Amino acid sequence: MTPDQALAYVAALGQTYEERVKLLSGARTGLYKAIRDASAQGHSVRTIAKAASLSHQRIQQIVSYKGRSE
Repeated sequence: MTPDQALAYVAALGQTYEERVKLLSGARTGLYKAIRDASAQGHSVRTIAKAASLSHQRIQQIVSYKGRSE
């Protein structure tokens, strides 16, 4: 690989990375809203955790968070 090819490869991977970060951020926001909705509908933290494949502690953090929208 030439130096120019290496730099082009880095640029392409950087662009792919940024695109995927944006997608992931949107998916996380949707997941957190769904978790809060499920909690508001009366589902237990452990039931939500199992469905989301997350720990019950993480679900509790998401449900309890009072700051900005994630």
